[in-house]
Amino acid sequence: MPDVAPTVPTPDRNGSGDQNDTQVVRADPDLGRTLATLAGASTLAVIAVGELVRSYFEGLEELTATDPAAAVDAAATAVRMGMATIAATMAAASLLLARAAARIASSGRYPAPGSRVLRDTPVVFGRRARYRAVALALAAAAILACAAYTAVTGAGLADSLIATSTQA
Repeated sequence: MPDVAPTVPTPDRNGSGDQNDTQVVRADPDLGRTLATLAGASTLAVIAVGELVRSYFEGLEELTATDPAAAVDAAATAVRMGMATIAATMAAASLLLARAAARIASSGRYPAPGSRVLRDTPVVFGRRARYRAVALALAAAAILACAAYTAVTGAGLADSLIATSTQA
């Protein structure tokens, strides 16, 4: 499989097929299978993590009977770790979008050279490509802000849990 996705000229509206006409990046058939496999593996990972969390909280119920303060600390730690994991995942997604935006902005075309696509995609140049790069960069910034908010909120929830339990 070549590193660079093939671009081919397509016929214009008059059907001339001139070399100066619109280019199209052809769909990569392996990309769909790769994404489906990744989605399946992610689903299995979420199920496994859910089972671990369930068993962890069952252990907290037993700990609550013997040492309530330790149970609250363990629950607060679980909240912090869970929210930090969610924030890290969001930050990684933000980095992928920012990287795509930078590649589009530097090449001046969308999709960027070497990009793999799910379906045949017309290549866009110039101002329209820059608009798409800016849109991706704004989406990356918004997701990164949400990741920061998630991390801060998780820490605040854990602190609130501890503070509430010590007041009781």
